[in-house]
Amino acid sequence: MKQLVVINNNQIVVSSKDIAEHFCKEHKVVLRAIREILLEQNCANEFFHKESYSYNGRILPMYLMNRDGFSLLAMGFTGKKALQWKLKYIEAFNEMEETLKQGYLEEPVNPSELHCKTYKGVPVITIGDFAEIVKRNRTSILWHLKDKGLPYQLLEKEEVTAYKIENNIPMHSAISKLIVFTESTAYKLTCIMYNNVDPINLAIAKYFNRQPVAPVKSVVAIEEKIGIDYDSIKEYMEEMETNISLIRGMMKHLTEFKRTREEHKYQMKLIREIGFNIFDSTGDLEKVVNTCIQ
Repeated sequence: MKQLVVINNNQIVVSSKDIAEHFCKEHKVVLRAIREILLEQNCANEFFHKESYSYNGRILPMYLMNRDGFSLLAMGFTGKKALQWKLKYIEAFNEMEETLKQGYLEEPVNPSELHCKTYKGVPVITIGDFAEIVKRNRTSILWHLKDKGLPYQLLEKEEVTAYKIENNIPMHSAISKLIVFTESTAYKLTCIMYNNVDPINLAIAKYFNRQPVAPVKSVVAIEEKIGIDYDSIKEYMEEMETNISLIRGMMKHLTEFKRTREEHKYQMKLIREIGFNIFDSTGDLEKVVNTCIQ
């Protein structure tokens, strides 16, 4: 899946075409909604930038919008599927903002090119490659690295150049700063983030062209004693973790930006919706666990 947000003129943006596709709306409907916002909100001009694209030999209009523009537009989209895409976009904006704040930006990972890299002859993995394997966002991985004090290395300038040469990465690549870590750190991260589940450890071992470090357990001992199937509750746990991460990111950004009253109200409405999702997921998880232990 392609990135939901991109960098354009030093701004994190998303296109009206992508919004139309993901929210299952005709592009002309999205364009009309944007134009209505621009007519009603004078300050909204700085949130939207008119562009064009070519289709079947025709030049057609589209808009690029930043986080605030997306928030204004998505305010009118309702339904469960719409909420899911709102959450995905909020997470994408949060991750890209954190990535830019940290000063490094990896290019999107092509799964077909996912193979072990080296730095000064030592096998390493980048945050981007690790994120592709474990299906977690890069901000979450970086947070765990720092929170648990796990060893990693930030490559800059000449170090990035040396890394590119060593791994036959084109010099015109946009990578300017890069975080890498060793196989040992990768296994510790999988233990922290996934409780050492076999499929993830096997994928890490395959990346480094090795056998798994040691036999691993699919579930913790207490779950084995009471007979809880980890796979049956994994989906609920991951959904709750994602929503908790999203609500943390939104709370963090709540005081960092100036917004109109309506934009602040919408932000709180979205936070409340995510909170309700967490509450509902807790109830679903309880039902599954109770079913497992009966």
